[in-house]
Amino acid sequence: MPSSPTITTTLKPTLLTLPRELRNEIYTHLFLPSHIYSTSPRPSSYAIKRLTPTQPTYIEDEIFLPTRPPLNLLHTCAQTRHEVLEQTALAFNNPPACHQPRGTATPPPPSSSPNPSSAAPATTTSDTSTPTNVNDATAPVTLTLQHQIPVRGPFGPYIPTRTALSPHFHALLPLLTLSKRLRFTIWAGWAWWDGPPLTRTSPPPSSGARRVARPVSCDGTDCMEATPQPVRGRERDTLGVVLGKVLGCLSGVEEVEVEVRMLVWDYWDWDLPVRRWERVEGWLGGSVVGEGDGNRDGDGGRRRWRRVERRLVVCETTEEGGNQIVFFRKEEVWGVGGREGDGNGGLGAEVLVTEETAEVPDTYDEWDAVEHMSRTYTRRE
Repeated sequence: MPSSPTITTTLKPTLLTLPRELRNEIYTHLFLPSHIYSTSPRPSSYAIKRLTPTQPTYIEDEIFLPTRPPLNLLHTCAQTRHEVLEQTALAFNNPPACHQPRGTATPPPPSSSPNPSSAAPATTTSDTSTPTNVNDATAPVTLTLQHQIPVRGPFGPYIPTRTALSPHFHALLPLLTLSKRLRFTIWAGWAWWDGPPLTRTSPPPSSGARRVARPVSCDGTDCMEATPQPVRGRERDTLGVVLGKVLGCLSGVEEVEVEVRMLVWDYWDWDLPVRRWERVEGWLGGSVVGEGDGNRDGDGGRRRWRRVERRLVVCETTEEGGNQIVFFRKEEVWGVGGREGDGNGGLGAEVLVTEETAEVPDTYDEWDAVEHMSRTYTRRE
């Protein structure tokens, strides 16, 4: 009697039955292109300025993400959400290792940077600095801020109070916490470039004391002491306060880039010293976030960074793609063991510091070649 034929059924593979490497490839191809989230409402061209209600202002104006995971993958199941977030973190922190998201073009190769290996001051001539293109898929997560810039209100210009993070920031916090590298693009007003406010070492004498003052010496000089001269206060830099609030919510960030911009006509017209960064050297020489919450880790100890870079940039226009010149740059790179304890509680880590300065020419014709003075040194904390 002939045996009955064996019927074999082949099950179609599903997403979760595929190997993890193939699933990662699928996730990457489904990623959305870069996007800029604006936290400021667009003003209506039909509204009357004096009748327009005051809009809320937040610390950040724009949030740039180099790539975005689709929401349907995040809402499928817990396993898919976990794997997609891991692949998103890989795309944020190692963009060349991942495929380009759909809808994005291959970016041009990055420009070469000066070699900071020499410890002696050097003079280099470079072309006009290439502006940071936040629409590049290889750019890190970028937050654009306006710091102490006056805006027009119903009763004239005023500097708005920006102390709260926007709802967009809190909604994107699960994605922002995945990034280990964060860039700030800051448009700062005159109030920040002018430095901390002037204060007096001691209170000046009152007007009554001036009226009752009598000469006591033989030559008839006044016995009243001279009025103390105003000096720069030791107050905490306001920009460090703002950065501390943002970085206090992002405990996984290890590399911070801060680019403070100003327009070229402000660089020429504002009554600033020849060294434009002279009045903000307190922030340039100290911690990027001061001594606030952003400078503390999860255990309450002092927070350590792997790399901090600060750039002061003069821009031809507020639009991306215009000519820019970096007239001050300071990069700090901590040595191995700078973040974790190395037997000294994390202190005493060797830091490699590179500083570059340049003078902005008075005419646009001389922007093609700018001389940068650079020096490299080390310090221990």
